[in-house]
Amino acid sequence: MGYFERHADKLGTGGSLFATLCCLGKPAILAFVAAIGAGFLVNDLILLPLLAFSLFVALWGLEKDARCMGRVGRSVWAPRGRC
Repeated sequence: MGYFERHADKLGTGGSLFATLCCLGKPAILAFVAAIGAGFLVNDLILLPLLAFSLFVALWGLEKDARCMGRVGRSVWAPRGRC
């Protein structure tokens, strides 16, 4: 299992938190984004797909972790279970 597969749930959660805080217009996040020169990220047309993708990565990572640890009952992707 590679680095991305081991940490996908953490990366997805962080990305979705970042996108949510930008959508809400939190001053600290907006100041940081403007300071690094990425002010174009404040547009909701960019943030909403980023939020959806981040949530997908987080759910995928959680499922991969559950499968790795042997908890393969009902999952997000297959309500009846794959095994």
